[in-house]
Amino acid sequence: MSESSEAYEEGLEALDSGDPVLAMQSFTEAIIEDGSAWEPYYARAYVFMQDAEDLDEEVLELVAADLDRALEINGAASDAAALRAEVALRQGEPEEAVRYLLMAFGRSTQQTEVRRRLAETLHGLLGDVESGRGTEEADTGLCDRLDRMLEVSTLPAVVRDGLRAEVLAARSHRWQLAGDSARSLADLQLLAGLVPDHPRLPATLPAARPRDTGAVGPASQEPAFDTVGGIDGADSFSSELRKIFDVYLGDPDVGETRRRLAEFGQPATRSLLLFGPSGCGKTYVVRAFAGEYRRRHGRELPLFRLRMEEIYGKYVGESESRLAEAFDRALNAQPSLLFCDEIDGLGMNRESISQDFRQEFAGHFLQQVDRLKEQNAALLFFGCTNRLWSVDLALLRRFDRVIPVELPNESTRVEIFRIHLARVAQRLCSPDIDVAALARHSHGLTPGDIQKSVSRAVDNLLVGSDGGADAVLGQEALMRALDEEKKGQGRMHLQQWVRESRAALTRIGQDTMATDLDRRYGPYLDPLSAERQNGVVPLDAWTEEPSLDLSFLRQLGG
Repeated sequence: MSESSEAYEEGLEALDSGDPVLAMQSFTEAIIEDGSAWEPYYARAYVFMQDAEDLDEEVLELVAADLDRALEINGAASDAAALRAEVALRQGEPEEAVRYLLMAFGRSTQQTEVRRRLAETLHGLLGDVESGRGTEEADTGLCDRLDRMLEVSTLPAVVRDGLRAEVLAARSHRWQLAGDSARSLADLQLLAGLVPDHPRLPATLPAARPRDTGAVGPASQEPAFDTVGGIDGADSFSSELRKIFDVYLGDPDVGETRRRLAEFGQPATRSLLLFGPSGCGKTYVVRAFAGEYRRRHGRELPLFRLRMEEIYGKYVGESESRLAEAFDRALNAQPSLLFCDEIDGLGMNRESISQDFRQEFAGHFLQQVDRLKEQNAALLFFGCTNRLWSVDLALLRRFDRVIPVELPNESTRVEIFRIHLARVAQRLCSPDIDVAALARHSHGLTPGDIQKSVSRAVDNLLVGSDGGADAVLGQEALMRALDEEKKGQGRMHLQQWVRESRAALTRIGQDTMATDLDRRYGPYLDPLSAERQNGVVPLDAWTEEPSLDLSFLRQLGG
């Protein structure tokens, strides 16, 4: 046992024997010997807090510093977060206490006390807001911050929405006191979306009017994050994108987002290139950004899509003008999403283009991408491609992140099956459906393949090929649909895709990402894998010649 560990154990024994002075000395010795463990910092702070009821400000600062260090070392040290909240309350900082209580909620060993403290502290803060004694700006600003804290917290959904509803009710009342009926009504409409039977809601409430943004497709029809398989995984591309959402779109206040990012020296614009084989879920996750924004904030996030067939024109300068107009629409609707699927078509490698006007257009496209950051636009620019090697190198360097979209692992495939099967009425699903077995059998398939397989099985059920009017969707039908989907695969096979993508990454100096690509797709490439030997992945997936996408070449020639 190290000297630090020995000192820490001695401190615990001193606490048990009722000697706080010796305990304090032992914990301090443990910190001096090794300052990389969080427990001695928390233990010393605990002794301070237990030793005296009325601590002066200087001692409270020392206790806060110990607890902050404990949380810095181990963010999951939830008892430290709970104690840090107590310090904040003694220092007269109830808003700060809420932040720490949310960290401790559901994790601390003192859950009853954490829940009580959280309820009391929020009640006190919101009571002050509704009294109208503070300024309108201070009171509504406090509500904004509390709402953001709750929104990004890890509370159970029912608890989170219930507490957010109380914050919205208080803010709505404060707006009413200030004579701003429009904002008061807007908060009530958000409140109704969280808790439809909330007692603070009036008997009749006008429906929220959607904002006319000119975006392509209403955000209300877009999926949210809860329909994305693997979104809560520790190491998946979708969970990585969710974190980006929280940073750039977690706050509906554009000005506050700009200010916060500026403190870290970051612009409000973020450009992300997603690449992966066809059907792996790139487009779906981008759409989920719009749906999640509406779910969280009760308002639409404009989603603008750049489509090659809508951009290119017959006359000189027409394509460039259309492209500039598309970027202008996204800039004028901030915050917004700008999404370019098949970006290898719009930002095609200029070395591979013979026509001068195509080269000029690619250059103009780069200028438009640069314009986003020059204006510090509150905008996320997504590019998606299946053919990374065809994207112009200069454009690749414009992206802040190049994110490989991996195939779903077995646990993620279980989620994807559950999501799609949940859309079928429960009475039409046989109790024999084993999603774990379906996930094992779908090794090597993309989320799009899985969706098509479930749809295929449902279609077979609807047309009666799997039974009569009383037929239900069962395991056998789903397995058969998966086998049919595998046989029908006609896209570039995975080995070819990985090889060309890896070469492209190496060419632009992204050796680490090239290695990561191997790690992510390794389980699907080994020709001697058990999955292949057992026939889970069709044998022709390893020998099939790549099918080329000729649509862009046809446009060049037409």
